Amino acid sequence: EGKFHVWVMDPDGGNLRRLADHTVPVTGPEWDSGRVAPRWSPDGKAIGYVAASDRGAALWVADRDGKNARPRLYGLLYFDWYRGSRHVIYVRRGETGFTEMRAADLESGAEAVLLKAQAMELQVAPDGRAVAYSHGVSHFSMNVHLLPLTASGSSLPRVAGAPRQLTN
Repeated sequence: EGKFHVWVMDPDGGNLRRLADHTVPVTGPEWDSGRVAPRWSPDGKAIGYVAASDRGAALWVADRDGKNARPRLYGLLYFDWYRGSRHVIYVRRGETGFTEMRAADLESGAEAVLLKAQAMELQVAPDGRAVAYSHGVSHFSMNVHLLPLTASGSSLPRVAGAPRQLTN
């Protein structure tokens, strides 16, 4: 039907069920299939994905059983979980034309800007000590960079040094 639905199933392929009733667009001016990116939280308690909402693109989070799907953040392009199901790191368009990489606490609503650059796709290290991201003025000049992070307890991560370019 030209749209994605997010589904979950048991590892043996049984117990197939749709995660939510809404669809995830495949194409359009604000969407590409790379933005769907459903991801289980590292602690296995939730699954998150980017889909449309009444306020535009949103990070939807559902319980591991596929229930209680609800939008949690708005206006984002890409995201990854940060050390569990409470925190995420995400990318959104900033006011200056650059994108912003931000960290958010989904329980308290606290947020922090980590980086302002032409950052796109990202991947958080499993231990939370860094985030790798693609950066460039166009897809033809993108490179992978690594931004070191630090955090204590249940707080948001903070930048722990300058980004380092990994590819050329």
